[in-house]
Amino acid sequence: MTLILKALFCLALALSFIQSASLAQTTCSTLYGTTTCRDSSGNVTRGSTDQYGNTTIRDSSGNVTRGSTDQYGSSTWRDSNGKTTRCSADSFGNTTCR
Repeated sequence: MTLILKALFCLALALSFIQSASLAQTTCSTLYGTTTCRDSSGNVTRGSTDQYGNTTIRDSSGNVTRGSTDQYGSSTWRDSNGKTTRCSADSFGNTTCR
């Protein structure tokens, strides 16, 4: 389950960077359940998952993305702009988001 949450966090992090014009080198660390990622441009993104499996990600621009995963491994992400992204994995482990 932890691997799934890390993968979903990485996916959400990638989605939050899509708005950027270019991707910079990013380093991440985890302390007390909060993962903090900093890129070489100075942008900071923090994320954590509560005991119910709900993930919240905030970036240094004030954007917030919240996500949850159901018992089948499908996840739903909603950002502060109202965009919703749904992801699911097939039996081969390939993840598709729409």
